Amino acid sequence: KSFIFYHDATFNDDPSMVRYYRNRIASGYKKAAISDLDITLSYSPSNMFGHELTELGADKDPLPIMVIKDSDSNYVLKEFSMDSYIGFLKDFKAGKLKPYIKSQPIPDNQDSAVKEVVGLNFDEIINDDSKDVFVMFYAPWCGHCTKLKPTYEEVAN
Repeated sequence: KSFIFYHDATFNDDPSMVRYYRNRIASGYKKAAISDLDITLSYSPSNMFGHELTELGADKDPLPIMVIKDSDSNYVLKEFSMDSYIGFLKDFKAGKLKPYIKSQPIPDNQDSAVKEVVGLNFDEIINDDSKDVFVMFYAPWCGHCTKLKPTYEEVAN
C-alpha cells in the first residue's frame, strides 16, 4: 500500500513547507493508530507528478491531496485537514472507503433495453446474475459502431 501526499511545494523551492507537511503526515499517521498496516508514505510534488492527479480525476482540485494506492484500487482525499486526514486513514483501515473510479456520470434515462454502462454502474449492470448481458463497446466517431447500433438496439428489444 502506498500513501501519497501531493502538494505544489518542492524541497528545492520551499523546504520548510515540505518539512511542515511531512511532519503533519507522520503525526496524523501516528494519531490514526494504523501502524500495523504495511505501507509506504511518500510526498510527491504536483509539478512532477501531475499526470497521476489527472488519472485520479483530481487535477483541478486544490492541493494538498492524499491518495492511497492499494492493489488495483485508489482512494482519494481531496480536502486535506488533520481531522479529515486522520478520519481518512481510520476509514481506510476499517474498509469504509469507496475506491475512486474514473467514470462519466451515470445516465439519467436508462429505461430502454439498451443500457449505457459507465465505470460507476459497470458492476451493477454487467455482473447482474439475474440477466443475460451482451456488451457493445461503442464509439460515436466509429463508422462500424454507428452502422451496428440500430441492429444492436433491435436485438436488445
